[in-house]
Amino acid sequence: MIVLWPPSDAPLENRMQRAAAAAIQIQQTIPKMELEQGALLKVKIGIGVGMVTVLHLGGVNGHVEYVAVGEPLVQAFEAEHHGSSEMVIASPEAWRYLERAGFKRAEKDDKVDKNTKPEDKDKGPHGDRGDGFVRLNNEAEVPPTRMVSIATMLNAKFEALTADPQLEKLTEDRLKGYVPTAIAVSLSRASRDDEKWANEIRQMSTMFVNLGLQDKKMEDAREYDAALRIVDDALIACQLAVESYDGSI
Repeated sequence: MIVLWPPSDAPLENRMQRAAAAAIQIQQTIPKMELEQGALLKVKIGIGVGMVTVLHLGGVNGHVEYVAVGEPLVQAFEAEHHGSSEMVIASPEAWRYLERAGFKRAEKDDKVDKNTKPEDKDKGPHGDRGDGFVRLNNEAEVPPTRMVSIATMLNAKFEALTADPQLEKLTEDRLKGYVPTAIAVSLSRASRDDEKWANEIRQMSTMFVNLGLQDKKMEDAREYDAALRIVDDALIACQLAVESYDGSI
C-alpha cells in the first residue's frame, strides 16, 4: 500500500506529522487484529519525504494507468527494508522533519529488539536502524498537529466542476479511463442495479508482471521524454496483450 499526502495549504512539516501520526496509529491498531486463531496481522511502515511525480501511462482503448514515482517512494521502500514487523521507520530526510516536530525515537526498553532480526541487534539501542534510518516510538504520545480534511479539499474542487455540466461530463469521461475494465462494465449512471455486482467474488486467473524497470529509469521518466517513452511503451505493450485476451489490468 502506498499512501500520499497531497499538496495543500498546510506546510510540508504538517503533512509529515500527519503521515507519521497515521503510521503510529496503524501500528497501535493492526497488531490487535487476529486473522484467525493464533495468527495476528503484523506490518512494517516506511516514511519518506520529497517531490513525487504521477506518471499517466498507456491509453489503449482509452484506459490509462497512473504510477507515482520519486525520491520519497525510494526512501520509504528503503526505510521499510531497515525495519521488521510492528515498526515505523523514517528515512534520514523524513526524520529531520519529525524530530523537529517532537516525535520520539524508539527507546531501549520499548520492545525495540523483540521482533528484530538477529543481524540487526547491533544497530543501536535508541531507534537507530543504521544508515541514518530511525525507528519511531510507537508508544510515545503523538505531537499535536493541525488537521486538514481531504473531503473539504475535494469538495471545493468538485463544486467548481459540477457548476458546469459540460466540464462535469468531460471530467467523468476522463476519470473512467482510470477505472479497470472489469469494474467499468458494472458502473452505470442510468442504473444502479449493475453496481451491486461490482464487489462479487469470482474465480479467476491472475498474472503478475515484473516489467524490470529500475528506480533510476522511473526517476528519469519524471524529467526525460526518452525515458518516459520507454516506460509508456512497456505499459502499452502489456495493455495490448492483456486486453486482446479480455484481461483487465
